[in-house]
Amino acid sequence: MQVMSDEIFKVSGGALGVAGDITVNAPLTISGGTLTAATAAGAPLAIAGGTLASAVVSGSLTYSSSGGTLDGVTVNGTLSPTGAGTPAVTIVNGLVLNGSANVGVGAVSSRLDFSGTQTLSGSGQVLLSAAGANGLNPTSGTLTIGPGLLVHGHSGTVGSALRGLMNQGTIRADVSGGALTVTGAGW
Repeated sequence: MQVMSDEIFKVSGGALGVAGDITVNAPLTISGGTLTAATAAGAPLAIAGGTLASAVVSGSLTYSSSGGTLDGVTVNGTLSPTGAGTPAVTIVNGLVLNGSANVGVGAVSSRLDFSGTQTLSGSGQVLLSAAGANGLNPTSGTLTIGPGLLVHGHSGTVGSALRGLMNQGTIRADVSGGALTVTGAGW
């Protein structure tokens, strides 16, 4: 099955399961439901531009250098970068991470950009790869890392010297040879 739309695509309540491709060239809004998507080859749901809003995502979700926005999304699986360039996704209205977010893969750096005052919450983990320009990057406002969250790995920056950072979770440099920088405004 293939789902395609050039208009706003909205699902209210229940669950949307798609075994095939989802192509939405406008905001995709899931209100009070769960989105589970997998192709026959097991490929993840991908965001490459556009907005995924008010969704609970089970399984894998990828982001690319084409950008995109996660608006009030819960990830119960894996959030990972894909492709060349510097994959990045913008987060608004918080991100609940109950699985894992890979920031960078191999030699490819990536970013999670938090726009406005945002909270990264849940019981999951953020894993920073060996690529040096990885980041949990507040672009405006204050980024709060909630209790129960683990940010760890090899290399990258958590925060911005120009923005606020509040850590209620755990930030750990736990891979030798790396450089993990934690910074915030007014430090």
